[in-house]
Amino acid sequence: MRIRIVGIAAVAAILMSPASAGAQSAQPWSLQGSALLANVDLGGELVGGVGIEAQLRYTPAALWSAGIGIQSTTHKSGGEQLSLSGFFVEPRYALDIGSDRFAPYLAGRLAVLSQDSDLTNAPNAKSSGFAIGGGGGLLIRATPKMNVDLGVAFVNQSFSDATASNGSVVKFDAFFGYVAKVGVSFGF
Repeated sequence: MRIRIVGIAAVAAILMSPASAGAQSAQPWSLQGSALLANVDLGGELVGGVGIEAQLRYTPAALWSAGIGIQSTTHKSGGEQLSLSGFFVEPRYALDIGSDRFAPYLAGRLAVLSQDSDLTNAPNAKSSGFAIGGGGGLLIRATPKMNVDLGVAFVNQSFSDATASNGSVVKFDAFFGYVAKVGVSFGF
């Protein structure tokens, strides 16, 4: 019930905002740092994890922008751990709702990742992979040069098989997961 009230209040705030050209960065370049929540398939179980991302974003027009960045998350379950890191590209289209403070957006995400896992029967296993997907979010203009970014992407992740330090082979099946973020960007 509380989530529904917060959602209704957010929609009302967006609809009652003064009209303007959208809330993407007014500057052509911005740097963003975000806290991440994500999940991975660890032995047939989806395991949540936390991490960070940093990106450089170019905004050539009020509604379009493209970001490149790095991300890293760590996922633990029992005594097992899996860490992901890599590079991503994130094109974004902000929806013009007539507000100069808020802009919902649609985004794509393509990431090249490496994983380093320490599993019970397969210590020190490493492999590479990729993630592709899309999602959206909400940009909130806090100051003329600073935005808050709340977003989520749903991605299909796939990794190659990994050989552990004990010689065992770990097979990573493709899986569908998410990346949720809360970030702050600074335009320049």
